[in-house]
Amino acid sequence: MSWNCGVEGASRDPKIHALREQQKRNFLATLLLAQGTPMLTAGDEFGRTQNGNNNAYCQDNEVSWVNWGARTSDDRALTRFVSLLLQLRRKRPVFRRSKFLTGMPVGDTGIKDVMWLTADGREMNTADWTSAHLRTLGALLFAAKQPTTTSVEDDLFVLVMNAEPAARPFVLPATKLRSGWRLIFDTARPEHADEAVYPAGKPYPLAARSCVLLHAA
Repeated sequence: MSWNCGVEGASRDPKIHALREQQKRNFLATLLLAQGTPMLTAGDEFGRTQNGNNNAYCQDNEVSWVNWGARTSDDRALTRFVSLLLQLRRKRPVFRRSKFLTGMPVGDTGIKDVMWLTADGREMNTADWTSAHLRTLGALLFAAKQPTTTSVEDDLFVLVMNAEPAARPFVLPATKLRSGWRLIFDTARPEHADEAVYPAGKPYPLAARSCVLLHAA
């Protein structure tokens, strides 16, 4: 069972094309900002397709070749987005931990290393986790400054994901370390991030089928 934004195969519909590009950014963001070792195949960084063939290792033809010269402006934009994600992973230890997350407060900060959030900004409970209708999820990720790294500040991010087909507000969490959140990226507008600061406790305008990362400011 698959869904390819309303049309299977190629489409000239600009809305479908834009949504497919946004979905690429969503999948890459959730992969590269997850814990563990991410794995990309050649060409994933610019959206190379095998046209539905997921087992092309034995095909020496256009299905498995990587055509570096045929990249479009959208392909190059996706590469820039992947570069941003890799820089975040490289520079921010919170995205590449060597130990499991615990859900417990870090030191005397009172902030958990991970806290899962609902769209109204509160911590998820058992009823939320078992809801069959929940399509919006936030993760507050925290790692204290490490003396062995070049980081000059704590890592405190909120990653928000909306799988709903409609936009909805997401209330940004409040912490005692910072009073606002600076936008790092929004997959609904990847090349137009204004790096604006959004106040804690107030809603962020979360677009349909989008992924957003903000850093404590």
